[in-house]
Amino acid sequence: TFRSLVALTGRGLPQDGKRRTEVLLNIVLGNDVEDVQGVLQPLADAVVEAAPSSLVGIVANMARSKRTIMGGRREYLLYGRRYVRQAFQMPLGLMKEMHSFVLEMGAGSRIAAHAGILRELSETVIDMCDLSDTDVLWHCFCSGGELSLAPGRLCQHVVAIGTSATEVGELKRNLAANEVTNTTAVLCN
Repeated sequence: TFRSLVALTGRGLPQDGKRRTEVLLNIVLGNDVEDVQGVLQPLADAVVEAAPSSLVGIVANMARSKRTIMGGRREYLLYGRRYVRQAFQMPLGLMKEMHSFVLEMGAGSRIAAHAGILRELSETVIDMCDLSDTDVLWHCFCSGGELSLAPGRLCQHVVAIGTSATEVGELKRNLAANEVTNTTAVLCN
């Protein structure tokens, strides 16, 4: 059963001096598909043939409920990669030195709707908590680490707690992509 088609977008890393928009299509289904290659792959191939170069991936998710519009209990990669990149910069520390971050957002990313304001969200968290390089921060319900990256660069240590294996996997991928090594990812369910 087809439920919805969701397009996630991100503004990736600069290439040739320009930031490129990336698009990930997520086909949300209500039932599992026995023959993914026979049923979904022809659809994905047709989309890829007609799509602009900004399409970086197509995934299909089997959702548990009708209200699910993002990730599901099982995900199939039909084309490219499972995420889009969202790049942002923000000043950190006493000297307000500019730091660059790249967030890799998959179909289940909860922050995807707010990707354009990640810098502002991160700055607000850091300012409201008055974080410094001697602090240890516990970040509960961290999702894919969207708001763990900047504190991870600023604080002495961050413990980021996720509620699903998918989220914690995405968190670990984002920490590695940004070379943030002082953050412990914890699965708590």
